[in-house]
Amino acid sequence: MLKGLIRQNTHIVENTLAVILVFVSGFCYSQTELYVSDSQGNDANDGSITSPFKTIQRAKDEARLYASPETVDIYIREGIYYLNAPLEFNSEDDNTNYRAYGSENVVVSGGVKIPYGS
Repeated sequence: MLKGLIRQNTHIVENTLAVILVFVSGFCYSQTELYVSDSQGNDANDGSITSPFKTIQRAKDEARLYASPETVDIYIREGIYYLNAPLEFNSEDDNTNYRAYGSENVVVSGGVKIPYGS
């Protein structure tokens, strides 16, 4: 009887610890996604997939608002992104990943766009 009671309590403790571990791990690791679209974005948007930012710089500034160690993934939609100034990174950007969205083609250019017919 005592052996059965100990075995039952051991299972309760193991199950309780498993639930606590899953619950706490959700607080230890958090991830945010921001989106950029040159063709459909606006820097006044919230950076969601349905309301993306227009520029990579705006997404970078937003990502810095999230406290470390939160990981921020910035998904850049298809297009050519001409930079007016260099993108400068420092330790505030350590937990930020920049990625093309899916298999879309993304070009980030420091060149100057020359209008057609100039």
